Amino acid sequence: MLEVKNLSINFYDTTPVTKGIENINISICEGETVGIVGESGSGKTLTALSIMGLIEDHVKIDSGEILFNNKNLLQISAKERRKIIGNDISMIFQEPISSLNPLMKVGKQVEESLKLHKNMTKDDRKKEAIKMLELVKLPDANIIYDKYPHELSGGMCQRVMIAAAMICHPKLLIADEPTTALDVTIQKNILKLISEFHETENMGVMFISHDLRVIRYICDKVIVLYKGKVVESGTVEDVFNNPKEEYTKKLVGIKNGKRK
Repeated sequence: MLEVKNLSINFYDTTPVTKGIENINISICEGETVGIVGESGSGKTLTALSIMGLIEDHVKIDSGEILFNNKNLLQISAKERRKIIGNDISMIFQEPISSLNPLMKVGKQVEESLKLHKNMTKDDRKKEAIKMLELVKLPDANIIYDKYPHELSGGMCQRVMIAAAMICHPKLLIADEPTTALDVTIQKNILKLISEFHETENMGVMFISHDLRVIRYICDKVIVLYKGKVVESGTVEDVFNNPKEEYTKKLVGIKNGKRK
């Protein structure tokens, strides 16, 4: 479904040019959850934003392909891309409070993709948005629909973000550190929610995190990034139990052949 082939991205607002990611390869099949793991600055979010077409002007894709159902997202027209992004491919961002529009009621934000991609009446969009807010287990969804982001907790805002991402039933969901800054109980609920959508929708998931416990819990495969390069990839079981690279061994806590 998704194939990222030999993707290289650089930052051109520095002298010399700063490398972002180099020759990255990622493959995600329908119904598969692939974890992207690495320390801050390793290129995890940059990879996700390049798929979504959200990189800034000073950031350039110098080589490679991003194929979605055999269409190269880097070569299709802006109009074709708009049909895919937000409809077939959606993203949950790191910080829900800063990602949501503070001046717009959350219900309108949830139904925004419906307005862009589906031929629905205003009333039907509202019904679908409230239904999705209920599916993400927000209490009194019809009341939440008319709230502003600042009136909700961080965990509730994250659920709103998931509702907005899922409203068009995407084939691929990109989740970028979706449990950052949430307490442990809310983290578990958010992860459970994403897993439930993954199973019921049979969608592919790219799950970005620095938390190895989360990756191990939710993913089928894992790709380890270090300084913009893939240093190791494989099934979660193989990478966690038998890491080959020294960097991966440090990540999973193995020293001298023994887990710390």
